[in-house]
Amino acid sequence: LLQAPFVASKRHLPHLQETMKLVTSIPGDYLKQRTVAGRLIGGAPADLVVVDHTRSCAMIAQTWVSGRCVYDSDQ
Repeated sequence: LLQAPFVASKRHLPHLQETMKLVTSIPGDYLKQRTVAGRLIGGAPADLVVVDHTRSCAMIAQTWVSGRCVYDSDQ
């Protein structure tokens, strides 16, 4: 799933903003675990992944859980 939005964007399919929904808010809506799953909203849990998509293959650069960096590829 990590590669999907970037591959689609490079092939000029829907814009990156639209393809990101396929791996963020849409799965969050499906799971219905909480109303803000898959979205960055003020006051919501800040669990996110920072992706470096400048290389030929997208790679995880950082992972943040509850507003704290728990993984950094540079370290």
